[in-house]
Amino acid sequence: MRDNRLDRIVVYATAGGDGFRPAELQQRLHTLALPYTAEEVNRALQRLDLAYIIGRDPDGIHRYRVPLFIDMIREWDLDLALAEECEAARSAWNK
Repeated sequence: MRDNRLDRIVVYATAGGDGFRPAELQQRLHTLALPYTAEEVNRALQRLDLAYIIGRDPDGIHRYRVPLFIDMIREWDLDLALAEECEAARSAWNK
């Protein structure tokens, strides 16, 4: 469950941009008060890569692979989706 939630958080936190580096994502998670480790973030990126959602360019920037997918995601209220997932993650840690 924690892994699935992190995968969704990664998507919601990054879908608005053109690409991102893992360090930028880790900083965003820190800003959101989500204590995921660098290892957990890397595993999430690996899962999203295997699912052919995100790919890593030779310059180290992660980008979404399927334009139709990212177009669909960007129609959602990403801030709301991210806030809901963050709240669920924090609640799970506090139990």
